[in-house]
Amino acid sequence: MQILQNEEIEFVPGLSRNKKHAINQYRMGDAIKVFLKFKSNFYGDDFIVSKDLLNYSFLRESSANFAQREFWDETYGQTTDENVLGMFCYGKLCHQYIELYEKGGDEAVVDNILTELDSMFDGQASKQHIKSSVHMWPKREFIKTGYVSWIHNEEDTVEVMQRPLRYRKVFFAGEAIPVDRSQWGYVHGAAWSGKDVARKIIELERTGDFKPTNVAWSW
Repeated sequence: MQILQNEEIEFVPGLSRNKKHAINQYRMGDAIKVFLKFKSNFYGDDFIVSKDLLNYSFLRESSANFAQREFWDETYGQTTDENVLGMFCYGKLCHQYIELYEKGGDEAVVDNILTELDSMFDGQASKQHIKSSVHMWPKREFIKTGYVSWIHNEEDTVEVMQRPLRYRKVFFAGEAIPVDRSQWGYVHGAAWSGKDVARKIIELERTGDFKPTNVAWSW
């Protein structure tokens, strides 16, 4: 959605005024994930750093400043000898990592996280660190953001985005265009959105028309 908002794709003929308006009704939030492999699990199942709670709000719909950061054991419930700690960051708390990435790449981000973990776990993070993987989505060429944090005029906006472009040759799908109100912002919502578009294309090929999406707007 961020790519569309930035107008980085040229459409010929151009997008309708309705479609452009709908695209700009989305509020996007930065998001990153970092996976750190260690020799042992010294960090437990999951945790949130207390200072992050100042920025955390369960009412993400009402706050443009919504932000969160969480750590968890990626191998929890799995049969494995690996020890992998995951960190997910969303919203303005990502800015510190984006700045580090711009200056020093993945290494700068990982070093910062290890330093913080060392202060919490008596230096165990640096001592036991094996390798890491940084997923800096705001810096990915064809992503440039995380996912939707809020949709203005939600029902009308999603309905407009679910319609194909003129000549019915281009359809949009993804977490920002859900088939159920509770699904935007989630991977499974993106998958179901894609499945619904595939249905429309098949129906269009077979019958010359397709049934519109029947969005469930109740929680």
